[in-house]
Amino acid sequence: MKVSHEVPLDLLSWSKTVNDYEYILPYFYLRYPEYKAFYHQCKEEGRFSILDNGLFEGETYTTDALLDLIKLLTPNVFIIPDEWNDWSKTYEHAQEWIKLKEQLPINTNLMVVLQGETFEEIRRLYKFSYGLGYRYFALNHSSIAYNKLFPHKNRLVSKMMGRIQTVHLFSQIVTDDVYFHLLGASLPQEFMYYDGYDFLKSVDTSNPILVGANKKTYDKFGMLTKPKDKMEVYFEQDMFPNMNFITENVKEFRQIINK
Repeated sequence: MKVSHEVPLDLLSWSKTVNDYEYILPYFYLRYPEYKAFYHQCKEEGRFSILDNGLFEGETYTTDALLDLIKLLTPNVFIIPDEWNDWSKTYEHAQEWIKLKEQLPINTNLMVVLQGETFEEIRRLYKFSYGLGYRYFALNHSSIAYNKLFPHKNRLVSKMMGRIQTVHLFSQIVTDDVYFHLLGASLPQEFMYYDGYDFLKSVDTSNPILVGANKKTYDKFGMLTKPKDKMEVYFEQDMFPNMNFITENVKEFRQIINK
């Protein structure tokens, strides 16, 4: 899997030394000129990129605003708007955006986040979206469906194991022409379980950075907790005092994902 870690402002240049591709968040792109300039530079360098739709940051953008962003950044993949745990409304977005395909840059592919309250709903959304012509799909890290697949007193373990089971179930039905992306991470040790799932092409996660920003490193077997704060809390902070923790976590994440 290709890996990308979201980072604070002062680590943008450094991120190119550890990230396989660029994962772009509209929340920061529209607020920080340095962030905007960095990703336009990456575009000029021909680096692979995925443009998010802003849902995880609690942002909602009009279709026209998102189309303008896509035309400015010409990402390889754009994650179309989705609705938390709601397969039906997400499918409505999929129907809308497939009709807009001709307005997009020729090399921009559309990705559907497979939302749903159960695995059956997630699978239904996959089947219907595939029928519309979609070949790029994502699984978020915190679906209600995961808790139902693997109940556990530690909700992070439940989410981690539930997504692992979801990936396994999809391995029995996916075809060779699909691209799957993993959105975020509940716990880093999840990624040692994906060997052999060739349809998993990429992952984005700020987990190693956020853990390091808290001056912590991964335990021998990963973690059973995760930082509560999102990246925006640290986005303008000086990360130099935390770099030993951050670089150690990024290195360990690579070792985990390659096991």
